[in-house]
Amino acid sequence: MTGGVYARWRHPMYIAIWLSALTQPLLVHNLVAGALVIPAMAALWLLRVPQEQAMMRHRFGADYDAYRERVGRWGARS
Repeated sequence: MTGGVYARWRHPMYIAIWLSALTQPLLVHNLVAGALVIPAMAALWLLRVPQEQAMMRHRFGADYDAYRERVGRWGARS
């Protein structure tokens, strides 16, 4: 699937989670507890996303490489 939201973002689910993680300290009444979600999300991003990238590359090969060139990790490339 390379249309819709995936035409702009390679990882739309993680983008949404990052947005919620970055706003959580503003929403939780305990700043320390709210801020702890940021390193947890960073660990998830650093550990899980490379595994997913490798799986997609193994499954789709050159098509996935072309998709990666067209759509950046954080947003569409010009």
